[in-house]
Amino acid sequence: MPATDLSGYNGAVTLPTGHGGAAKGFTIRRAMSSKNTNRYGSDRFDRWRGGSIGISGDIRIFLLKGTTETAPGIVSPTPDGSTITLTLEIGCTLSGIAIFPDFNLDHTFDDPAIEAVHAYRFNGTVTETWATM
Repeated sequence: MPATDLSGYNGAVTLPTGHGGAAKGFTIRRAMSSKNTNRYGSDRFDRWRGGSIGISGDIRIFLLKGTTETAPGIVSPTPDGSTITLTLEIGCTLSGIAIFPDFNLDHTFDDPAIEAVHAYRFNGTVTETWATM
């Protein structure tokens, strides 16, 4: 089967207990440390080697009320992290343990829904699953 574009219609986020809200989108940032390994020998140009990888981003949510499971966890993030799964498309996911170091909320009066942002940072191994249908 030929490669096809991913669609935003099938995206989803599985938020952990204690970090509630109706997820409406997310961002992913991948950073890799690097080191210049050229040692100034016969080559004048830099040579780089990649190192450890960090994956982080933001999860946009709408706030909900009605049960304790919907509380966004503003004052009680889990210090060692919780399992999350980011679904880009059916069969295309990133999952692992993540911490939630930042929470941002901009409350505008007369707005029909309050949006907030959970910043996340994977803590340890991240599993990438990619559909190859």
